[in-house]
Amino acid sequence: MFGQRLKELRKNKKLSMRQLGEVLGVKQTNVSNWENVGTEPDYKTLIRIAQFFDVSTDYLIGNSVEFNDNESKEKREIALLAQTLHKELSKNPDLKNQIEQELIQYVHFLNYKNRGKGI
Repeated sequence: MFGQRLKELRKNKKLSMRQLGEVLGVKQTNVSNWENVGTEPDYKTLIRIAQFFDVSTDYLIGNSVEFNDNESKEKREIALLAQTLHKELSKNPDLKNQIEQELIQYVHFLNYKNRGKGI
């Protein structure tokens, strides 16, 4: 997962492996190994990569949903919420529909309740 995501991010920025290596202070062979062989960088380098591409380390290693560079903070928060809800709903597949309906009803209730409060 890491190699695929790194390659995608690098190509989106139109960088060669050599150029990315220079930015990160590593050799081109390191970048190639990460993308093609399946090796992974040390923790400090992983953080530098995440900062350079403005993504989370969780995204890089495949522990979160994919984010597009153009997505707003609100869309990211919604995506994370959806991921969390999906994970929790999968624990109770028999109750999935009921839980979904009750969540939607509760959101409607909160919107109604707070309508006059400017929230």
